[in-house]
Amino acid sequence: MDGEDCIIIDTPGFGDTQPSQLKTLTSISEMQKATGINPSTITGAIYFHRITDGKLTGTLRATLEIFKQICGENFYLRVAFVTTMWDIIKGGAFERYDKLHTELDRRYLRLSEHGPEMFKCRNDEPSCKAVVRYFLELAKSPTGKRAQLLLFKEISLGLNVRRTAAGREIGKRQTGGGRCVIL
Repeated sequence: MDGEDCIIIDTPGFGDTQPSQLKTLTSISEMQKATGINPSTITGAIYFHRITDGKLTGTLRATLEIFKQICGENFYLRVAFVTTMWDIIKGGAFERYDKLHTELDRRYLRLSEHGPEMFKCRNDEPSCKAVVRYFLELAKSPTGKRAQLLLFKEISLGLNVRRTAAGREIGKRQTGGGRCVIL
């Protein structure tokens, strides 16, 4: 895009009832090994959430906690949180969902002072390209070395997936909802 090469890897989501979340986490880890992608070259991660899912359930909060543990605090500023389904919202409902979008950012997405960049996907080219351009700018940024996903860092240190921060978080709860894409 814009003359730059981009590789987007769509990983399994945590919203599926099958396979288990631990198997999904293992699958993400194995995908990284199988593709041979160097974890230090990963620019960022995208978390997709349907804005039409309504209220912030305990399930969504739990899934976000797992996602935060996959990323780790140092990588979390390289996250795009993308709310989808904006293209199907009509009339007065837009205000209600816009308020929910703001509440997601303010109440649930902050890990520290670093939070993800928020995007609204309208299922059109401009809103999708805005997300990819965000990562292109991050990739070009001369500000020091890149952070690594905590999950990949822990695995490179020899930890079993169950013993990673994300694996331990999964062990604490049953959850669902959300997808993760790694760029």
